[in-house]
Amino acid sequence: MFSDIPPDALAQLREESSNAQNFKDGEIYRILRSYQFSQNVAQEQKWWARFKSDDRRKDFHRLQRNKLLCEGFDNLLPYIGLWDPLKAYHIERILGLRCHEVCDC
Repeated sequence: MFSDIPPDALAQLREESSNAQNFKDGEIYRILRSYQFSQNVAQEQKWWARFKSDDRRKDFHRLQRNKLLCEGFDNLLPYIGLWDPLKAYHIERILGLRCHEVCDC
């Protein structure tokens, strides 16, 4: 039944319909990263725009500039349930701790 519908159209129905959920920061970031990995720039830009403020976008851009933390978060991407409670201010606090700067991982 759904095999005839292109994957992009299915994603649009799931993500942009009037019945679509209001996505939270963590979910936005998880989906954004999946589009970055698949190199789908158009969808990636749409998901950057879903952050409700420039400050939220800045926090997640800062996370992506930090290779160690970004890789750690990327390792958690398959665990969908972890992302719902994540907020932009959590990222700001994690980056502010600077504990990742002294880690010799």
